[in-house]
Amino acid sequence: MIKLLVQGHVPKWFGGKQVSGLSNVMYSLAEGISQGKNIKVFFNATDINENKIINNHFKLLGWNIKTVIYSIILNFFSLLPIWINSKQIIGNTGYKIKLNLFLKRLIFKYRVKLIKPQVVHFHGIDFFTFEDLIDSNVLVIVTIHHLLSNDESVNQFKEYRIIENKLISNKRICKIFFVSTQVKNEAIKLGNLIKNNRVVLNGIDTSMFKFKNNFKSVSNRNLTICTIGSVCDRKGQKRVVESCLKLKEFDKITYYLIGGGDKDYISNIQNLSSKSNIVDVKYLGIANTHEIVNIYRESDFMILPSIKEGFGMTTIESISCGTKAIVTNDNPLVDEGLLNHSNSILINDHSIGSIINSLDGIELKYDKKKVSKTVLSLNWVKQAELYEQDILSICGKN
Repeated sequence: MIKLLVQGHVPKWFGGKQVSGLSNVMYSLAEGISQGKNIKVFFNATDINENKIINNHFKLLGWNIKTVIYSIILNFFSLLPIWINSKQIIGNTGYKIKLNLFLKRLIFKYRVKLIKPQVVHFHGIDFFTFEDLIDSNVLVIVTIHHLLSNDESVNQFKEYRIIENKLISNKRICKIFFVSTQVKNEAIKLGNLIKNNRVVLNGIDTSMFKFKNNFKSVSNRNLTICTIGSVCDRKGQKRVVESCLKLKEFDKITYYLIGGGDKDYISNIQNLSSKSNIVDVKYLGIANTHEIVNIYRESDFMILPSIKEGFGMTTIESISCGTKAIVTNDNPLVDEGLLNHSNSILINDHSIGSIINSLDGIELKYDKKKVSKTVLSLNWVKQAELYEQDILSICGKN
């Protein structure tokens, strides 16, 4: 049986501390891969304190003071080079940050020695954090969810261009997975993409994100919308509120926001809506999966006028729950043929004008059950099977 070591974070709703969609993807993918019979998955996470067995082929690896002590003992003669390289990776930062990275790298090296994996799996440029700690006989795969160098809303996106160019052409990596064709095409434009690559779309837990008839009465005078994700300018929540304030056809617009974000940005949104008798912004902060599913089902539409998306996980989640998504027409899922007039509303761009045009005269009555059926095939088990096929292939097991 092949041993796969995954470096990632455990989402909060699975007992970890992370609340990002990315942590959810890495965890769910690892669990999906473990459903097969040929790969045993070890998930190395520095945000949980204890080890936990999820199933016969999936083990979560946390860390505590004992782990640190064992890591020091097993890597005693490597402590100095690990520390020196950690300082070089992190650059000119505080001592605590350097120490934190050193411990992460030390524990990773401990796991590699203990588990002796045939394959390790990283997200994006995380590869460079641990590259020097991987034995030459260990195969490396990387999943790229989003190219920061192609997103001008990201600080230092030009600097990321250099790093990501090195990533996609790195000969130490034997396979790169892209979560959408759009991200792969961006990588091709970026530089010398290694030949061994593949597009495998993200999946969702269709047992959780599914339609449920809650017999909600629909009024053309009341609109309920939601945005799930980090609350920031890139996602566009403020632009949604500004657009809603200009609409005149609704008696009431309820706008649910779920996700962490900049406090000033969130406060600005709430202040905008507080002056209106029509627009009611309900910021729910970080929510668990059950709460998110309920908000999807309660809403008439999920709206995500992002400046840039690598995949658009919440788009699929919403549709799977039966709620149409309002997204820009450059959303990666459009190219994949997953979005159409039956399950979504495509707008020209992320501007306020385009958002207003999408909401002005929008039809609130539609068949939610029919909407949910359009993405049922996109589940984690099926997507993970594609990873399993390629991992077996690169290990010479196919």
